[in-house]
Amino acid sequence: MTKALPQVTFKGKTYHCSPEKTLLTNLLEKNIALPYSCLEGVCFACMLQAVKGSPPTKSQMGLSQAQKENNFFLACQCHVEEGLEIKLPSTHAQQTFVTTLVQKKQLSNDIFLLSFQCPLGFEYQAGQFVNFIHPQTKALRSYSISSVENEGFLDFHIKLLPNGELSTLLCNQLNHGDEIAFTGPFGNCFYNSAKPNQPLILAGVGAGLAPLYGIVKDAIRFKHQANIYLFHGAFNEQGLYFSQELAALALAYPRVTYVPSTLQSNDKGIIQGNIDEIIIKTIGDCHGKRAYLCGDSATVKTMQKALFFAGIPKSEMFTDAFTPASVTENKN
Repeated sequence: MTKALPQVTFKGKTYHCSPEKTLLTNLLEKNIALPYSCLEGVCFACMLQAVKGSPPTKSQMGLSQAQKENNFFLACQCHVEEGLEIKLPSTHAQQTFVTTLVQKKQLSNDIFLLSFQCPLGFEYQAGQFVNFIHPQTKALRSYSISSVENEGFLDFHIKLLPNGELSTLLCNQLNHGDEIAFTGPFGNCFYNSAKPNQPLILAGVGAGLAPLYGIVKDAIRFKHQANIYLFHGAFNEQGLYFSQELAALALAYPRVTYVPSTLQSNDKGIIQGNIDEIIIKTIGDCHGKRAYLCGDSATVKTMQKALFFAGIPKSEMFTDAFTPASVTENKN
């Protein structure tokens, strides 16, 4: 006799979930809107809470003791073996907003800047992300906010992916004045104004610059008193799409150091190499500093490891990671 699939209850509805797939994959395939990003247990965006039943131990790896005791777990790392009743943590309470595109600008061969009106009642912190909703298919895609609240609009750096359902819509099909819905905000990768004297390391690759750009502007807005190191890595110099703006920012604010780098050799004197090695070579001892790390999940993990051994505990690292398309098109 075939063993019955475990049941998971969410928002009053019960679903059969295959233990061969993660809980996140199971629910996304059933068109259930959930926040998520990296799919590898790095970003914590898909954190849920078990109301009944116990989440698997693996799904709680990296969480604090208090979070474990309160049955929080990561949906992207959870393979359900027994029945669960789950809910979104209160910090992930979802509200849907509708926004209007006001500007679109191509920043590089595959990255676009999209500016939207900030909907009435939407509150966020620069560096958090939202889930855009495809108006026809209802597919979700997460994008980080690069603007700050006092600017009055929402900016996103969106990478156009081959066959990307949401990125194609946003970059190629959405026009000035068009509306699109989103949920959020989500994520804990944002500036902490309660620690103005703590040096900051902001490091990202590709469109991972988006949340970092918002964070550095927020730090300046709140008159951060310590040094801020902003590292941006790309494959080649064309991928350093905001280099002039960031160089000007560093010139205007002496506490900000901008360090661009490429993997490919270049003839403009830009540092060449892996971003994790460049961070350590530039800063050295990282004790006492806080880090914001953004980009593809493999690079984020590499940076985490390098900075941990350089003196930064995991509690002082905040990440915004993404992976190539999997269940649906994923972040950045």
